[in-house]
Amino acid sequence: MTKDWRRLRRALQEGRLRLYCQPILDLRNGQVSRYELLLRLRENGVTLTGASFLWAAEELGLIQEMDFWVVGRAVALLRQLDNPTCAAGPHLELHVNLSGRTLSDRSWWGPIEKELRAAGDLSRRLVFEVTETAAIEDMNDVRRFMEGLCALGCRFALDDFGVGYSGFYRLRSLPFHFLKVDGAFVRHLPRSSTDQLLVRSIALAGRILGLGTIAEQVEDEATVLLLQRFGVDYAQGFYVGRPRPVEEEWPYTIPLTCPGDLR
Repeated sequence: MTKDWRRLRRALQEGRLRLYCQPILDLRNGQVSRYELLLRLRENGVTLTGASFLWAAEELGLIQEMDFWVVGRAVALLRQLDNPTCAAGPHLELHVNLSGRTLSDRSWWGPIEKELRAAGDLSRRLVFEVTETAAIEDMNDVRRFMEGLCALGCRFALDDFGVGYSGFYRLRSLPFHFLKVDGAFVRHLPRSSTDQLLVRSIALAGRILGLGTIAEQVEDEATVLLLQRFGVDYAQGFYVGRPRPVEEEWPYTIPLTCPGDLR
């Protein structure tokens, strides 16, 4: 594990983290006005997906630093896009992953809040997708921190909803605005009556609770049509658009280097 820690620490210091973005389709109007930012790592000339290294970052206590780096890049990107000459327009929203370990680490609350206060109204265009919610220990303190970010205009999505026993408990205890339906229930949707029943039920629960719903891993038109019929609000997956480097999606001029001391 020491080798993994040094490898990831070196990647941070050498600025080898990269941001990719994936579009999220609004199924109500057929428009794309939001993107999820996805973390990638360049190593030995190869681009690694998050599945290859984020688990290690969680275990080694580096995920907080990576999360904060992405928050800062997201704010900088919104500043860049917030002008009338940008084709993306001033209404684009960005989804940023935030680990339950980061939410539970009080030492990062101050830096995150400071970054978002400095962002001003741009914070209203950030949605934090909370991952690894099982890592959240003090629910009351985390709720207060999340509510403080909500007061700045940020919103929260509960990621991988439907997997694990604690999803409804987290939903009841924390201030979420979106449910993200886990791809395990979406991948085979046209061929699975059980998945259809589950996704329909999640969409109904979202409407009752006043929450937006986002389906992951949407890979064909048949799935899109079913999601629309069930009342799911958004779709994300290869059918909508594959992840691509942010600099290919928009002119990208913000710095990519990651200083050793982010705070």
